[in-house]
Amino acid sequence: MMRKRRMMEIMMRMARTKSDVDMTVMHLLSTISKSSMSSAEKEVLMNHLKDVQKQDEKNK
Repeated sequence: MMRKRRMMEIMMRMARTKSDVDMTVMHLLSTISKSSMSSAEKEVLMNHLKDVQKQDEKNK
């Protein structure tokens, strides 16, 4: 899970504009929803995504 969170953080840092950030979030949401993980794992990743997105907004 932490490796996936780290990848989310990297993807958000690479997004330069607000539009890029939005597209990254949409891509990650789609990837999480289509994955074959359990619903509990998906929920954890969704929470990580929300946290990463908030951190990114504070940093930019």
